[in-house]
Amino acid sequence: MRDSKSGRAGGDGSGRVRRGLLRVARVAFGVLVAGSAAGATFEVNSTGDAADLAIDGACDTGGTVLIGSRPLPECTLRAAIQEANATSGPSDDIVFSAFLPVGTSGIAVIRPTTALPPITRRTRILGRTAPGYDALDPYAVPVVVLDGGSLRDPGEHGLLLQGDVLGSRIEALAIVDFPGDGIHLGAGSEGVSVLGCHVGLLSGSFARGNGGHGVFVDPASNGHAIGFQQIADPDVVPELQTNVISANAGSGLRVEGWGVRIAGNFVGTGRFGSFVSVPFGGYMGNGLWGIDVLADFTTVGGYFGSSVFGTGEWIGNVVAGNLAGGVHVGGGANLVTVQSNRVGTNDAGTTALGNGVGPGVLLDGGASELTIGSAFEFTSIAENGGNVVSGHATHGIRIDATGSPVALTANRIGTSADGETALPNDGIGIVTSPQAAALHLSNNLVSGNGDHAIVLNASGHTLFGNRIGVSWTGAPLGNLGHGVVVNGSDVQIGAPPDAPALAAGGRNRIAYNASDGVRVQNASSQRVTVRANEIHQNGGIAIDLGPNGLNANDAGDLDEGANRLMNKPVLDPLRSFWSEATQTLVVGHWLNVDPTAATHPITVDFYLAEPGDFGPAQLVGTVFLDASESDGSLQTAYLTAVPWVVVDDQSRLVAVATDAAGNTGEGSNVVLLPEPATGAGLLLGVGCVFGLGRRRVGSALRGGSAARRPAREGRGTLARGRRV
Repeated sequence: MRDSKSGRAGGDGSGRVRRGLLRVARVAFGVLVAGSAAGATFEVNSTGDAADLAIDGACDTGGTVLIGSRPLPECTLRAAIQEANATSGPSDDIVFSAFLPVGTSGIAVIRPTTALPPITRRTRILGRTAPGYDALDPYAVPVVVLDGGSLRDPGEHGLLLQGDVLGSRIEALAIVDFPGDGIHLGAGSEGVSVLGCHVGLLSGSFARGNGGHGVFVDPASNGHAIGFQQIADPDVVPELQTNVISANAGSGLRVEGWGVRIAGNFVGTGRFGSFVSVPFGGYMGNGLWGIDVLADFTTVGGYFGSSVFGTGEWIGNVVAGNLAGGVHVGGGANLVTVQSNRVGTNDAGTTALGNGVGPGVLLDGGASELTIGSAFEFTSIAENGGNVVSGHATHGIRIDATGSPVALTANRIGTSADGETALPNDGIGIVTSPQAAALHLSNNLVSGNGDHAIVLNASGHTLFGNRIGVSWTGAPLGNLGHGVVVNGSDVQIGAPPDAPALAAGGRNRIAYNASDGVRVQNASSQRVTVRANEIHQNGGIAIDLGPNGLNANDAGDLDEGANRLMNKPVLDPLRSFWSEATQTLVVGHWLNVDPTAATHPITVDFYLAEPGDFGPAQLVGTVFLDASESDGSLQTAYLTAVPWVVVDDQSRLVAVATDAAGNTGEGSNVVLLPEPATGAGLLLGVGCVFGLGRRRVGSALRGGSAARRPAREGRGTLARGRRV
């Protein structure tokens, strides 16, 4: 559940939720919870349900309890809440007596006969004060149990907070079997913290769900913290913050009020972040969504501490086993962030524990300005603040949201937390609906899934720096369909090589997938640009336009279809070679595109091919052709090497053309560059599968203008790269 900026935490697959003494500067972040000021303390010494005898500042039902042989006034939880609501002090505490009756099972069960009174003033119910509770154990089972099994009205909740309750805290309680919600944060409430509670779970392993949601946040409520938080209260034990919210008939958490932070919880699992069987079969997931967000400014997981000094931690939630799906963001929710969660796996991210019939993450409705994953740049997976979304019977992430662009960054979809093992989503890794908003996909690992990696049914998307079909370290971990399927238009796959700042980290690695690398499937799709990527060793074609399989060039490129069925360059093996003496790559090529059929200039990118793969492994240079140079006549490109590029007489070459509107075609034939003395290249294939190798590649530099020679020539510059 936790990943540290220093790389020492949960992202390493250790499998335990770290509960170190995180005091991170004691700067408030999210909800502020002030320490108990000069208020009253009411000590509950009975598991009875009697009401207070008189509202007079003393918790007393009129009954007595024996402490040893000494009788004392009885104080029940109901009476304590009544008194706390009536006080005029700034804050009250409800604690539990060391002599609270605890049964042989080690728990104290309170069974209300009617709904408990709403909490209407700032009150802290401190379940950790109960006898036998170990506040230093991050997996501690609450001793105090609120059991609503005697109630029948769906409006009867375990605890209801409403009105002026800013700074209230519900701590270390088990809340089970209520007909309504376990905890209902009602109208007017704000700034409530819920820490260390088991909502729907008894003794850490028995499913006793509530009839509504586990935790519900009212639309007229805001600013709550469910689980871990940075707080300014020295009385909070850092270890005591994980809630377990499982087996409830509704969602684990349903958030309709704004500004709620949810971190460090187990939602749909047992207290160790793994499944626990229940007697009637199945598991203890919640009946709807694990986390259901319908309100603005909600954060699900996140970074706690200083990102500047690297002293903080990524702390997310484990969301697994829930029937409708893992995390849902919908309605008109704006500015929602989902980071560092395990959705469909155990806490360590090593075992698949998929959510039910829906996807791991669903974004729908008018939700906008959504960030799924980290907003930071990373060089190591241990620093990664993205989500693990794996192990589902359907899709990993589905995007139907119609609001402003959605950002998916640094997530691992279909793999383990370390990115090295497949934990497949049986459906598609990431899929958008036709009406979805524009999607920005960057630095994600989408591998090992049971269908296509990414399917883009809408328009306006960008894909930069993703690993698709490979592990984090580049080993084969293919998806069982295509790498990327495009059914929309205006999609950019790979950063443009003539924008070096973007291109350096913008290439996508698309390899080892069972079918095509990139499939532009819809005949009406236009302006799908695929440049400066590494596409290699897929089972189909690297870039496949329209009908499945290679498309033949047509005279003048006048045909229509996906990306206008852009014609492919043709490389001339008799006029292509590497000159060691001049450190120049000479490429004979031609392209037949009528000026009425495409916008000019035409960009032709040249790539080195991966050994044994009939295709590009590394972008080595670019030339630009005007209408007079793309009429099918022979051109000669002279690509001048830069020091960090190594090309030799065993290099294999392939080319891809893109018109000025952004329509990229399929790959050319592949030629093997000869020794200079032979003067001719070897033709390896026409329109063969091509791909880009796994080497680290930089940005391509724009080619120069073409100089006239007997055969028309273009000059360019070799891009960054290494010998293959």
